[in-house]
Amino acid sequence: MSYLIIFISLFLSSALGFIIIPRILKYCSNKNLYDRMDERKLHTSNVPRLGGMSFLPSMLLSFIIAIIVYHFTAFEIKINLWTIGVVSGMVIVYVVGLVDDYSELSPKTKYLAQFIAAALMPLCGLYMNNLYGLFGIYEISPFVGIPLTIFLIMFVNNSINLIDGIDGLAASLCIIALFVFLLTFIQGELPVYSALVAGMIGVLISYLYFNILGKAEKGTKIFMGDSGSLLLGYMLSFFALKHCVNNALVMPYRDYALMLPLTILIIPTFDVVRVIIVRKLHGLSMSQPDKRHIHHKLLAIGLNQHQTLGVLIVAQLCYIALNYALYIMQLNCNIILAIDVAIFIFGNWILNVLKKEEE
Repeated sequence: MSYLIIFISLFLSSALGFIIIPRILKYCSNKNLYDRMDERKLHTSNVPRLGGMSFLPSMLLSFIIAIIVYHFTAFEIKINLWTIGVVSGMVIVYVVGLVDDYSELSPKTKYLAQFIAAALMPLCGLYMNNLYGLFGIYEISPFVGIPLTIFLIMFVNNSINLIDGIDGLAASLCIIALFVFLLTFIQGELPVYSALVAGMIGVLISYLYFNILGKAEKGTKIFMGDSGSLLLGYMLSFFALKHCVNNALVMPYRDYALMLPLTILIIPTFDVVRVIIVRKLHGLSMSQPDKRHIHHKLLAIGLNQHQTLGVLIVAQLCYIALNYALYIMQLNCNIILAIDVAIFIFGNWILNVLKKEEE
């Protein structure tokens, strides 16, 4: 597979991000559109939260240009029903997230939009049909796979949305996951999906520049908002499904197909499960905001935002390295998952101990 399509998509998307985001910052300043400070927010100045507005146009435009170039320099590219379905779903979550960033929507409205976008994938024939031995389960029927698929898409969507609590965290974790998918799609000789992944990585690079290095007092800092986090969650869900679906016409059977997306999404998914369990134990609503996420715990023991970001990036990379080593050792996926959960629980226990010592 030619790497030209990947380079074009990555470069153009990043360049478009650097062009579009400053204009979004200026627009937000003129319209006084900011993510206002409150007792739960970590920032100390008003910051625009429309950074995600740049994601979809930058990615799609660079993707389309890369596809056109590749079409005339290599061979004909066929766009299948899956691609049409996922682009439609991306537009839905992007628009709903954007509306929510302007004027907050009710949780029911956002969940309904996510449900519709998630349901598009099974309607296009893309749904979980094999668990590859997880909990002793292999092939599953559409009656199980379709609702499971919709649930998992919405779960990942909200996991990325909830982990977006400090500068650069959601974007950095997503870049790691997207890079792994990019390597997988390159290996599988899937140029269309490789270009799509590269396009999202490109715009995230430009976004991180303004999000981490930007200064609120100078008007150069921006947050991604729901339009960005929901779009990222939806795209990662699609790439995970693309990788997991057992279809000989797409990719050969791989016993690690399910463990790979689970591994690269461990930090956001494990954290949201833990928070849900803790909220249930304390009788709190699932939609009620709090400071129980992993990044809040790291901040509570005295780390700053950049140090917290570094710790969680390293933790995610260590999980990837560990699971790869365990897979090479031919350990069962259930044993690998049990080890991952045990490490996560132990890490949270240490943070709880350190937090009490600080107090």
